[in-house]
Amino acid sequence: DTLKLGCNFEAANAKVDEALKLNVKNEKAIGKKEDIQAAQNNLVEYKGEINQVFFHELIVDPSIVFGKTNGDPGGHNSVMTTLSEFNKILEQMYAKGYMLIYFRDMYDVTVDATGVKTFTAKPLMLPPGKIPFIMSEDDVAFYRKTRIAIGGYGQKYVLDKDGKVKVLYKDKDGKELVGDYDLLPALETFVDAHPDFSYQNAKAYIGLTGFDGAFGYRIGLNNENDPKFKEDIETVKKIAQAVKNQGFEFACHSDAHGNQQNESVDFLEKDTKQWYKYIGDVVGSSDVYILPKGNWWFAKNWTINSPETQARFNTMAANGFNFICGVGMDSFRKVFPNYVFMDRYNFDGYGMFHQKERLAKFFDVDTVWDSQRPGDLGL
Repeated sequence: DTLKLGCNFEAANAKVDEALKLNVKNEKAIGKKEDIQAAQNNLVEYKGEINQVFFHELIVDPSIVFGKTNGDPGGHNSVMTTLSEFNKILEQMYAKGYMLIYFRDMYDVTVDATGVKTFTAKPLMLPPGKIPFIMSEDDVAFYRKTRIAIGGYGQKYVLDKDGKVKVLYKDKDGKELVGDYDLLPALETFVDAHPDFSYQNAKAYIGLTGFDGAFGYRIGLNNENDPKFKEDIETVKKIAQAVKNQGFEFACHSDAHGNQQNESVDFLEKDTKQWYKYIGDVVGSSDVYILPKGNWWFAKNWTINSPETQARFNTMAANGFNFICGVGMDSFRKVFPNYVFMDRYNFDGYGMFHQKERLAKFFDVDTVWDSQRPGDLGL
């Protein structure tokens, strides 16, 4: 039933076939086969808009992060979402019929012998009433200076006794807890309870920078002399495999995470190579690139079609990225010869404070808004 609800019909049939091997006349199994076929026959092609939404690491304890002594209450209030808000958003999106997908559910990508790419739109067959969307999370490194030093955020990914990815969190009393203290485990738990929120086990893209490592482990360029550097690389490899086993995928969010609007093609090449060396080669390749800070490569009077801008997009496409993502409160998506560009709705304090009406199709800001947010500070 769980597999069927997530449109995993082949796997659902395989489960039923196990029972039928034991008894070909098993009426319950025969009935399940009929249920699966009926669900397949009931699918309809979705032809509406498809949006992408994103979050940063989630604030676990707003009383700490929004405190007056944390050094930057305005910035966190603006670009972050609390764990409470995230869970409420999931509930409301589920109630509206939203269903997680991946880019590969939208496009087939082929590359010929000369390196020419072709993006072919795929028909998306979903249960009636379902609305596909993509989710991503940026900066999943649990930065030391802007997260760990402040407190109120998760500390790092860890594996529980069942090999599932959880997050280590240290509360205000210094007690270490392991649980759903960031997007990945919280979303995993939600999908476990609501399998029809995920199309064929799609989850979220986990956006990784490089300068402060990944998952809370310091495996970046500046950490090569740390005594636990090699050990942490092996730990990250194990966790990355568990992340993928659970249906999540990775995205490159650059190595340096700076404002790239005015950066040269040469800089992008070097930054990408460094990300692959320290992150991509550890967690596995990705064909999704999330622009740092959401800024497109626009400088001076460049437009998206200008040679200067396209040189930068094409550089990233040549480095293996088929899907490039920015930030914008519109359902903007465009297929270019070498890549697909898609904007993302920011479900953060700034977005909820200034773009309440635009977010209404996803959730009701008034009932999601965390009461511990400090008004319009920094918004």
